Amino acid sequence: MATQKKHTAQNSTTVLGKLVSLPQFPRIYLLASLAILLVTALFWSILGAHLQADNADQLADPYMFSNYHTFHAASFPVAHTFLLKWPIFALVSWFGISAQTILLATVFCVLATLAALVYILFRIERRPLVLGTIFLGLASMLLLVPAQPYPGGLLPVNMAMLATRNLEYVFYLAALALLAKATRIRSRNFWVGAVVLSILLASDRLFLGLSAGGAILALVGYALTRSWQLVSLAARWLIATCVALVGATFIVWFISSGAGFTHIIGGGSQNSPYSATQSAKSGIEGAIFAVTGFVTNFGANPAHAATEFKQIPSQLSHNLAAIGGPAYLVNALALLFALWVSLRYLGKNMLQSYKNRSVNLDTAGKLSAMLVYSTIAAAAIYVGSKHQYAVDARYLGIGLFALCISTATALRHKQLRPERLVMAGLILCAAIVLGVFAAAHDQHKNTAALQDIHNRDQLIAQAMNGRHTQVLLGDYWRVMPAKLASSNRLSVWPLSACTQPRTVLTSEAWRPDITKHGFAYLLSLDRGLTDYPRCGLKQIIDTYGRPNASLPIAGNLSHPKELLLFYDHGIHHSSPLTPQPQKGPATVLPISTDELPNTTCDGPTIMNVVAHQDDDLLFLSPNLLHDIQSGHCVRTVYLTAGDSGRDTFYWLSRQQGAEAAYATMINSPDAWVQRIVKVSEKQYITVANIRGNSKVSLIFMNLPDGNLKGEGFGMSRNESLSKLLNGKISTMHTVDGESTYSSSELISTLAKVMHIYQPAEIRTQANSSGGQYPDHSDHISTGQFAAKAHDLYEQQQFNGLIHVPLISYAGYPIHGMPPNVSGQDLQQKEAAFFAYTKYDGATCHSHAECANTPTYHAYLTRQYPLFSR
Repeated sequence: MATQKKHTAQNSTTVLGKLVSLPQFPRIYLLASLAILLVTALFWSILGAHLQADNADQLADPYMFSNYHTFHAASFPVAHTFLLKWPIFALVSWFGISAQTILLATVFCVLATLAALVYILFRIERRPLVLGTIFLGLASMLLLVPAQPYPGGLLPVNMAMLATRNLEYVFYLAALALLAKATRIRSRNFWVGAVVLSILLASDRLFLGLSAGGAILALVGYALTRSWQLVSLAARWLIATCVALVGATFIVWFISSGAGFTHIIGGGSQNSPYSATQSAKSGIEGAIFAVTGFVTNFGANPAHAATEFKQIPSQLSHNLAAIGGPAYLVNALALLFALWVSLRYLGKNMLQSYKNRSVNLDTAGKLSAMLVYSTIAAAAIYVGSKHQYAVDARYLGIGLFALCISTATALRHKQLRPERLVMAGLILCAAIVLGVFAAAHDQHKNTAALQDIHNRDQLIAQAMNGRHTQVLLGDYWRVMPAKLASSNRLSVWPLSACTQPRTVLTSEAWRPDITKHGFAYLLSLDRGLTDYPRCGLKQIIDTYGRPNASLPIAGNLSHPKELLLFYDHGIHHSSPLTPQPQKGPATVLPISTDELPNTTCDGPTIMNVVAHQDDDLLFLSPNLLHDIQSGHCVRTVYLTAGDSGRDTFYWLSRQQGAEAAYATMINSPDAWVQRIVKVSEKQYITVANIRGNSKVSLIFMNLPDGNLKGEGFGMSRNESLSKLLNGKISTMHTVDGESTYSSSELISTLAKVMHIYQPAEIRTQANSSGGQYPDHSDHISTGQFAAKAHDLYEQQQFNGLIHVPLISYAGYPIHGMPPNVSGQDLQQKEAAFFAYTKYDGATCHSHAECANTPTYHAYLTRQYPLFSR
């Protein structure tokens, strides 16, 4: 058996040897390795760009280049201005900020960075088999560097984000290479390197610590070994860093104060979690996180998602047993090999320097040493500044470049067996295949963790559009992606705390006068993914006043998780909203029917029960106008949301349209205040009143539109009033998901609303249809539900002894009847309707347009109460 195994191994080696000996094989191997590196880089960079598409940091920068006014009023943090990428941000803005343009820019940055690294490696090591194997090792490692440290961790780890470090490393490598070539301070290479470093430091101050710290460590290390040539190199490096700091300071001053292009202000971030390490425990923890972070940057950390030490064992066992487990092990072995080769090479040079008092390092050797010292400096800064966070592995990314270059430098003069190199390449290829599956699996987990937030962003954008509110205040990490989700229609005012405007990565141009302009505040009541503080409703009300309306984005009315608070006329424009303010405003938290104000009236009350938000304006007017002009109290109930099966919050726009129409009829510019009323355990209604006006109430029940023939719409489970009335469905759900109604519950709720307002007359829509112009199913069903509720109300309220008139009005069939509305009545009816149509794009919007639209012309010029009982 042993002889058979030996014979098989010899045959395998012979076959591999013959393959390697083919003249074209090394070139093919190198090109294939380079292609694999390119394809895998495209793969993980696209995955990462998709995952980071909603990251506020990378959205803020392009948005600040939207126009000159925004850029001029912008504030960039001096710690990371990303000056190097300003042309890229400007191009993204010019082509249109979207997930697609950001993805393309991200992929470009990643590929440009890898191209620079590949070029440097090629200049150091040109043997195809050695270089190809290094490329394969790099491809395998980069695949398993996580895009995010753990599911839901918004900050990046790998280079696949526009506003993170990728091209910055290229500039750092270029600066060090130029300094390594420089033989004296007066040389051209020295000053070009200092200029490149100046631009880099103006872009990202992290590299100041890497460069200065690395230079000081090198200076001390080489001084101890008395290698005066390398001491001279370290001294030039340190001097160049000081010159670069002066140059960077001048660049920042010139941009901000000298030329006044924009603002670059101190402070890398607000409420920074970092501080100096002051205890041995913190130092040990920092060192452990530094080691794990270093390993993470080489795709060799199966426990990269562990945020606490106690999670590491379970993370290790789980991920090593998964499909990507062997790939992590291969990367770990490759990392150990690279460490051994690199440190042995550098250690040998230091020992030689100590013995001979001199050592001759070429440019590659010097560059490798400088990068290794930079990595040590990065680790020291990491530990010293109390970075006990898994998300901070990105601060150690320089290690990947350092070890790749130093490994290539160390191997270039070594004789390596081709068969072993190709065998290592085959193992790395297997690891790459497994790594692709592992990266895709991680992507799935990360995407799932962010899906709820992504869905909320979409809802916020739709709700703001439906409400016709374009200014959004709130958590920087939440409002920036909401702007992207709105296709950039929203204007955002990012905050760093509950009511504190953000001072960096923002623009003064984003701050409208909210005492005069309407806005919405995004209030997150559940725990967010960032360090943005949890805010309370009282805190917001104390600053901005009571909102005049609200909408749950997550959770429900009983237990909201995230709310949009609407201030349609600016801050402090809503009156007290509930007799028990300690419960919170009724625009946000539900009140009982007993707490609902503005229910009584000095004169007669007219109640209208209609299906859609324009039915009263088209079919019940001008009688509706006459009631308002006579000083009667008018209460209009809208059974459906009028959503027409369209976007989630189209119906919000129709609500605002109804409010605008009634404001026109009342001739009042004041804000509408919407109160949420809990009618029963699972039924809520929204009641809107103009501030200071108790005579007009609009009641929105938000049941779904049933479509013309009652078949419903797919977005609302194909539910309709017609199906509910005829028993084809047992319950109906409101479009906001807050209420459900059976047929009897809907009748009972309508009767309760009648009981609250005590109408002297009830008007509704005709409950039958016929002739040439059939009516909408919702109109007919509304008339029938209103009639049933009317009967129940009379029985409960008056025991059948008092009769409340019920008048039914024709709907679509009036198209075939003679016109009977003209003169001032028509003008006022049209004025109210056109006030509504500003919020509903599915109608005509002017006298001329409606005159050329037969249906709307008929509805506006006719009104036919058919019968009463």
